[in-house]
Parts: sequence; C-alpha cells; structure tokens
Amino acid sequence: MLRGMALAVLMMGTAGAAEAPSSDDQRFSLRRGETLVQVLLRAGLPAGEAHEIAASLRGLVDVRDLKIGQDILIERRSAAPDQPATPHRIGFRPAIDRDVVIERVAAGAWAANVVPRKLTREIARGGGTITQSLARAAEQAGLPNDILIELIRQFSFDVDFQRDVQPGDRFDVLYERDRDEEGDIVRAGRLLAAELTLSGKALLLFRFEAPNQPPEFFTGAGASVRKALLKTPIDGARLTSSFGMRNHPILGFSRMHSGVDFGAPAGTRIHAAGDGVVERAGFEASGYGNVVRIRHTPEFTTLYAHMQQFGLGIRPGTRVRQGQVIGFVGSTGMSTGPHLHYEVHQRGKPINPTALRMPTGRTLTGPELRQFEAERARLLRQWDALPPPQSVLVATRPDDTSR
Repeated sequence: MLRGMALAVLMMGTAGAAEAPSSDDQRFSLRRGETLVQVLLRAGLPAGEAHEIAASLRGLVDVRDLKIGQDILIERRSAAPDQPATPHRIGFRPAIDRDVVIERVAAGAWAANVVPRKLTREIARGGGTITQSLARAAEQAGLPNDILIELIRQFSFDVDFQRDVQPGDRFDVLYERDRDEEGDIVRAGRLLAAELTLSGKALLLFRFEAPNQPPEFFTGAGASVRKALLKTPIDGARLTSSFGMRNHPILGFSRMHSGVDFGAPAGTRIHAAGDGVVERAGFEASGYGNVVRIRHTPEFTTLYAHMQQFGLGIRPGTRVRQGQVIGFVGSTGMSTGPHLHYEVHQRGKPINPTALRMPTGRTLTGPELRQFEAERARLLRQWDALPPPQSVLVATRPDDTSR
C-alpha cells in the first residue's frame, strides 16, 4: 500500500526530481477480479492508452501478480490553464523494494521505469515471557509472524508446542528486518538465532551456512537440529486426541486410534513432516476423507487425513521437501470438525508420533566447526549488544540490505 507523502516518490520525473502530488492526482485500488487495464479504464483512460500502458510494463512487471488492494496513483496535468487535465504519469508499488512510474512521452505513447527504493537492514532482538500462548507473547513483543513461524519450524524437531510450552517459559530471538526511507518496517528478514527456555531448560539455535551447503540451524555445539521427521506437521494447533485406544466419537465404541489429532481452523496449512515421495493423495472411503501418505525412507511413512484440499502439485509420485505445504485442514470423511489426523508408520506399523525419537542430523567437524564457532561468537556479540527483550530492540546496519 502507498501512504502519505511517500506517494511523491512515485511521481519522480525521469530526471530524478521529485514532485509533490497535485490536487488532480487520483488514487485507485485494484478490485477483486480486476486487471490493470480495467483499473485504467475505470479511471477514464481511453482503451488504446490503457493497453499501451500495460504493454510498456512487459519485461519489468508481471501485471498478473498485482494483488487485490494494490494502489495505483494517476497524476493529471493540463497542457494549458484553460484545458482539462489529462493523465500524465501513473505510479504503483508492486513490491516493497521498488516503485514503477509510467510517463506519457508522446500523444498516446507511454514509457515505464522501475525506481528502486532504499531499504535499511536492521538487526532486531525480540522476546518475552509466555503467559497464555507463544503466539500471544510473540504478538505482544512485536515479533513478525514470519519470524515466529520460522522459530516454531526450527524448534519443532525437538519441541511439541502443544504440550511442552508452559506459562512462565521464555523466548529470545535475533533476526533481521528492513525499514524504508519513511522509517516504516516493511519486511522481516532471516531468523539468525533463537533461545527457548522451557521449564528452566534453555534451548539455543544458531543459523549457519557452511560453504557449498544450504543454511541450517545448529545447536551451540554444532549439531544440526534437522531430523528425519518433524515432531508436529502443523503450526499453532492443539492436540485433541492422543495415540492409543479411545472411544470413537462417531462410531461410539472403543478402538485403536492409530495417530494423533490436531484441532485447527479449516484451511490451516499442513506441512510434510520430512523429505519423501507422495504415495497416496486422494479420497479414502475408510473414513479418513482426503488423505496424503508420504514415504520418507524404507522404514518410515506418514499419513495426513481429513484434509480440506491438497497442496499445489501434490499427487502420487511427487517428491516433497520437509516443511512443504501438502494440504489444508478440513473435516472430510468420518470427522466431527476441522482437524488433522496424523500417523507415523515404522516398518508398516503405526507408532506414537509424540513419542518418536529421531536421530539428529549432521554434526559439524573440522574447518566447518571452526567457521560455525566464529559465526556463533559473532551472533552472540550482536545479541548481547542489545538490551534484554522487554520489547523489540534494534541495531541499525545501513550498509547491507542483501540476502
């Protein structure tokens, strides 16, 4: 969205001189099902010019990616005092790090330019004490949702967020975020380090990217937190039914419950518990409704039932990565309400997912370990340089906005 005098940036001439919006400027928002051309037609531009403007954006912006609510500013200018104002310049912000300005260069002819926006990278520290829930505490601390999700994802290999987190536990994170020239926080960057203190025991993770390796999170001793399977494949849900014998809520008699149930709103994302290949993605008349089954190793498979719908491209034979969205919570099949039924099978037999103990990933040694130790020391210095997280606190690093 465009706000206030930040709109002046959009109305920058090709020579680079900023011009304040005039009283003839108009702002339009993209409506549901509307295209850029349709917005321009709604603004009163001739059809030929509207299509010429869209054509000027080829190779610069894919107008199909514009979101509902996208602001589009149209500056009108009169050739003479006694003549009506006509569209002269059009601007919009397709992404937080760039603006697009389209100017009339001749009668019916338009030219588009991309204007980069200067962003300032900050190192931020946030955290607090959990009183009701981790999500509520993170919101009170001003922690970006993307950072909270990444924190949960990385700790999910060892922490059951439905049962292990208690009131009085604490979290403390170090992460990146960007501000624009108006001083507004416009996006979260990477989670750099995190500490989760559960029942007095502190768990520490550090982000580290070894040469020619993808970035991972490691314990302070250099052991990867990544394991073959996540402990929970869904964020922010509550455990509603455990593994073992139970009285079936629909059938009315006791039988084996071969997995665990997580109650969550319909449409909540479900993640693949580990790398693997989809063996089954379809409806099962057994009562499981829409089901995805993934084979991770010759020893382990996982099953996800009662889905509302499947994730994009999820079908038998699809290779998935750990954490990839494979579907969305629903209530298909024999179900009393939206939830995920999750099973883990070892050598074909169901086992209790909450009791599963998977071996850790790789442990750094040699030169990689020494590089990690240097990176860990650097992150700890940055962490300690910021006061304890009563609220989000920042240190500006204006020289670097690169990933």
